Amino acid sequence: MLTLVMPTCNRWAYLERLLTYFADFRLEHTLLIGDSSGSSQAAKAKQVLGSVSGQLSVKLQPYPGLFTFHCILDLLNQVTTPYAVFAADDDFFVPNGLNDAVAFLECHSDYVGASGKAILFEVRSDDAHGPITSTWLYPQGSVEHATASQRLIAHLKNYRPTIYAVHRTELLRESYQSIVDLNLDNSFGELLPSSVPIILGKVKTLDRLYMVRQSHANMTSTKLNSDMFDWVSGPQWAIQWERFRDCLAQEVVRVDKIGIGEAREIVKQAFWFHLRHGFAQNLEERYSPCETSLSARVYRMLRDIPALRSAWRDLRSFFPGHGNDEYKALLPALLRSSSPYHADFLPIYRSITSYSISG
Repeated sequence: MLTLVMPTCNRWAYLERLLTYFADFRLEHTLLIGDSSGSSQAAKAKQVLGSVSGQLSVKLQPYPGLFTFHCILDLLNQVTTPYAVFAADDDFFVPNGLNDAVAFLECHSDYVGASGKAILFEVRSDDAHGPITSTWLYPQGSVEHATASQRLIAHLKNYRPTIYAVHRTELLRESYQSIVDLNLDNSFGELLPSSVPIILGKVKTLDRLYMVRQSHANMTSTKLNSDMFDWVSGPQWAIQWERFRDCLAQEVVRVDKIGIGEAREIVKQAFWFHLRHGFAQNLEERYSPCETSLSARVYRMLRDIPALRSAWRDLRSFFPGHGNDEYKALLPALLRSSSPYHADFLPIYRSITSYSISG
């Protein structure tokens, strides 16, 4: 029913960690791995796959030097199951969370994707294994408005990447085909597969733990639009924007039965909301020293010093109001047996804090 599509490149410790975790659960779904490492890494690939031989349905396809979007598209073209999900090699999916997402889509034909609650974590020294220093909520949200125009505006107004949701395979494949055909950059390349499916149908966030993602100091998602002003003032931005806008507008026309001019205005309005949020965030981060209030200085100190940020997050789990999602995602709460996420989180916690089986 479901295939996990996973690009990777010279990240064997993370890949081994994830495959071992899935093997412990006897994951019933197929994994298609696109390996962009060089041929010199063939022995390591064989070693990692050998460690889970007979326990998982895994196919590793070599793509030496191939760009990520092309790799993902080629893998999606090999998928034969009705559902697919994009997977990063350093993140964890809860197997029952995947199963629940598939079951939901099977019963709701007007939905194109489904996921659940998600958590981010950091590991000391930024490695695949070691003590977890902090966890926090990775916000997700359902988009269930009646029209394509309403869904797109709501999505980009409060943007949450949906690429990690279980999707109907043909929609995910079409999205990545468009990225390759339009030769989009990384930023538009993330936005498009998180937007086109939402134009075509609703997306549901289930009330259960679904994914646990590792945060890195230099992870790609934190670099995307780290300076939105530089992005939109770049020499290729205008043509990239026109390609992205027209791709989305054509889908809005098809679903909402409106003219192309009106559809382009809808996409423009939705994208303005996305830009507004990005510009405001970049402005605060770059020029926040201009703020002089005590509360602003304390907030920046808690935010910018890792040890203080971690201690603050842990301390807040003991405050009143710990029943909301933000508090449930904190490490002390997750490790309590009373947590609704404890049973799903504990095997992931053990996978991270143990040592690699291959050394």
